[in-house]
Amino acid sequence: MILELMLKLTLTLMILLLLANVYLLTTKDWIATMAESMAFHFLGGFLAAMLVFSLYHSEFAKLSQPVRLLTVVAMTLMIGVFWEFSEYIANQILTNWIYQAYHYRGYFMGDLDDTVQDLAMDTIGALTFIILSFKFANPKIKS
Repeated sequence: MILELMLKLTLTLMILLLLANVYLLTTKDWIATMAESMAFHFLGGFLAAMLVFSLYHSEFAKLSQPVRLLTVVAMTLMIGVFWEFSEYIANQILTNWIYQAYHYRGYFMGDLDDTVQDLAMDTIGALTFIILSFKFANPKIKS
């Protein structure tokens, strides 16, 4: 019951995050500031870890905590890498189409530093979710 609720909440929050990102990008001439990009990737990593954890909770219960942590972070990073690939593909395919249709030169991705920073924020978001889930799942842990 709680896992189903967490899954529905995660999917709802991910959709809202995506809509907020689209809204900010379209109202700011398709350019996200560094702080917005960092915030979106942190939240994306947090929500991706929440999604992975809720989908595979029964399997994770069989693993030790360190293996569970590494697995959730690895799966979250895999989602982040696929997102970066989608940015690259959109940049290659849609940039000219947008320019031809709207006479606006927009880009979907930054340079290598931006990509590394995005993946780092995804990882930090995932680690934050893991720390919070371990803390609340194990009341013996003191702050």
